[in-house]
Amino acid sequence: MYLVAGLGNPGAQYEGTRHNIGFRVVSKLAERHNIAGKISQDFKALCGKGSVCGVDTIVVEPLTFMNLSGYSILKILNWYKIESSNLIVIYDDIDLNLGRLRFRPAGSDGGHKGIRSIIEQLGNKTDFSRLRVGIGPGPSGPLRKNFVLQPFLPEQEKLLSDSISLAVDALEIFIKEGINSAMNKYNGVDLSAPPKKEKKRTTLFIDNSLSKLENEAIIINNYVIDKNDNQIFPVDLTYL
Repeated sequence: MYLVAGLGNPGAQYEGTRHNIGFRVVSKLAERHNIAGKISQDFKALCGKGSVCGVDTIVVEPLTFMNLSGYSILKILNWYKIESSNLIVIYDDIDLNLGRLRFRPAGSDGGHKGIRSIIEQLGNKTDFSRLRVGIGPGPSGPLRKNFVLQPFLPEQEKLLSDSISLAVDALEIFIKEGINSAMNKYNGVDLSAPPKKEKKRTTLFIDNSLSKLENEAIIINNYVIDKNDNQIFPVDLTYL
């Protein structure tokens, strides 16, 4: 059984803020797999139990506020007797651009107070997986706190929606195939990157008799490089 926990802050004033993207990913995962959630006063969390890709899974949104997330998560782990190695936490990362994901199998809190709370409550154990969801680029210094508590910009909504869907896809791979497979497939994905331009390589063969090939030229950026006599001269591609 897995425990999939998305971090955020409860309350209408925080809904839709960058800091709450963990909540949104977990909500999308639950919606996709028809997992109904309800508020548990014992766990101080919104919880749901169901199946994700054939694997028993608990999805949770701690309602203790971000900086105390560990209290809820520890209670749920203990109640369901789930090892911390079967916990994955989804949270925002201001140092990753929106459109990027990063799985990590273990490690320090990296300055994130929600992760710090979980590590403290687990007795300083760090062997749980994380899925960081990019919300950047953001400012540096003291402006970061205000940035994460602001909503996404209207022009970011399409990329935001795609990022959340991508995160859910990635969680499914994590649950089905494990952390290494998920890292290999998703840590390099960047939805915000412009499409790569294909390098066009056109080879021209110049021969008066048209019966044999004597000179080879390569067109690069509207210039022709004659490989035989090393001359470079412009070419108009519209006539080729």
